[in-house]
Amino acid sequence: MQVVKASTKLYRDRDLTAPVETELLIGEIFDEDYVDFGWVHGKARLDGYQGYVRLLDVHPGERTTTHRVSAVRTIGYAAPDLKSSAIEWLSINSLGCIEEEVNGFTRFNGIWVPTQHIAALDKPTPNYVEVARGFIGTPYLWGGRDANHGVDCSGLVQQALLATGRVVPRDSGPQSERIGVLINPEGGDGIGTGDFVFWKGHVGIVTGLDGRGNDSLIHATADHMRVVEEPLELVIKRRRAQGGGESLCYRRILPK
Repeated sequence: MQVVKASTKLYRDRDLTAPVETELLIGEIFDEDYVDFGWVHGKARLDGYQGYVRLLDVHPGERTTTHRVSAVRTIGYAAPDLKSSAIEWLSINSLGCIEEEVNGFTRFNGIWVPTQHIAALDKPTPNYVEVARGFIGTPYLWGGRDANHGVDCSGLVQQALLATGRVVPRDSGPQSERIGVLINPEGGDGIGTGDFVFWKGHVGIVTGLDGRGNDSLIHATADHMRVVEEPLELVIKRRRAQGGGESLCYRRILPK
């Protein structure tokens, strides 16, 4: 089955008040196990997450997708005109097909999106740090992957890397084992832009030096209830003071 809403939540149980495990974006595939009273139980093909989605938010079959939303967020219009009604808000990595192009707009999944916000799947964004920066100010939302609604720490990392063509696990635990290679900042590897810092249940992306010569970190954090970029040392001290412990590991994606 394929998601046909801009995004849909994957619930732990058949209840809109049940805990949300993650979100699926339009065009993503949900492998169905069974249908039960308006709900579908299954697994997200992207990352293997299991749970329930609303039957209204998915359709049977799999339509081939060729393009994705490349902007962190974009608006879908009723017509190829900036003055037409805004009828949908799409997140980065939303999937679909180009149906036609008119006046700088592309008909994408039945709605009109600025053409500059759409890219072919074989043309990934080169810099995941800049993608992550585009999320700054996005609300923190447990289980979130949609840039319009909110993201959590691992959802931010997953979405930023997915924009560059890299598929990684959904949770920070598996991410700490699968993203790039382990590095030892105190053993000569140092810390650089694009490195990942992992704590128990948390992850952020190093963004380089700030104006004072300190390493900065972008992360979605409940401390600020949004995505922020702040000094790495400040995050380390705050998590230590809150009982979050020391960082578990640092990882680096090596150049291809």
